[in-house]
Amino acid sequence: IVANDPHLEPSLSPHWYLAHVRTPDWAIAGACLAGTPAFPAGHNGTAAWGGTDGCVDSTDLFVEESGPDGKSVREGDHFVPCEVRQEVIRVKGGSSVTEEVLVTKRGPVIGPALEGEVGTISLCATWTQPKPSQGFLVLPCVHSFEEFRHAFSSWPFASYNMVYGDTSGTIGW
Repeated sequence: IVANDPHLEPSLSPHWYLAHVRTPDWAIAGACLAGTPAFPAGHNGTAAWGGTDGCVDSTDLFVEESGPDGKSVREGDHFVPCEVRQEVIRVKGGSSVTEEVLVTKRGPVIGPALEGEVGTISLCATWTQPKPSQGFLVLPCVHSFEEFRHAFSSWPFASYNMVYGDTSGTIGW
């Protein structure tokens, strides 16, 4: 038996959707978040796992001094150009809106600085850059703690605590 505390309060509608998926090659049962293709808590008949967010700060804000052109930021003694992205926001029943987003080497500019500060604020976070991830997606086929650890070896998201147990008596965190 593997037990974990996902640190989610009871709610209506619930966070969890209980499911059992069976294919010719594997089966998995447990709790998933509605609309996601994975089971943060479950078992595959050999291995069981559960997880909870580590609740760590994975986001930094930087006050950037904007250049005179409005499209560069200070790096040391000079201004360097920002990447400029055009992002289209489609509005249901209305016209699309195009936003120009400036991106510094730390991350996208998210707004003006606080009152009394010069420039703008950029955001640097673990979740702003796409990165490969296996993690939960390969758990139906995991049959050892080594395979479990390998599945999460390139986990690019916020800190996440995982517990593990299998039918051979191996446990892990």
